[in-house]
Amino acid sequence: MTVDPHQYADPRDVPRYTVGQIAYFLDIPASTVRWWCLGRNYKVHGELRSSPPLIKPALYDPHNPSLSFYNLAELHILGSTRRFSRISMQSIRGAIDYLSGAYPSPHPLLGHDFFTDGKDLFVKRIN
Repeated sequence: MTVDPHQYADPRDVPRYTVGQIAYFLDIPASTVRWWCLGRNYKVHGELRSSPPLIKPALYDPHNPSLSFYNLAELHILGSTRRFSRISMQSIRGAIDYLSGAYPSPHPLLGHDFFTDGKDLFVKRIN
């Protein structure tokens, strides 16, 4: 699918990358990038459960999503948070859900400074 980059106000929103390219750039398995962008279904003790996506791809296609530079940055944050800080997906999802509600944005992981105590993620907020 060809995308006209001129239809985007911000060039960082233009879908330019495949899941495989992002996986290669960030040294994250492609299956993990796909899961974080599209969600996944899985079984626990025979019960089907689902995990919704953590980020919204620039161009959604369930078989071949296209990702933007902003998506690359979000996936870098997710990858480093998991790899180096070893924060649980439950804590990460909680932080994203909080940010999405408190500060609506198409990219809730961008524009905030995160802190951790080794277990949870925190956002510094000054009122």
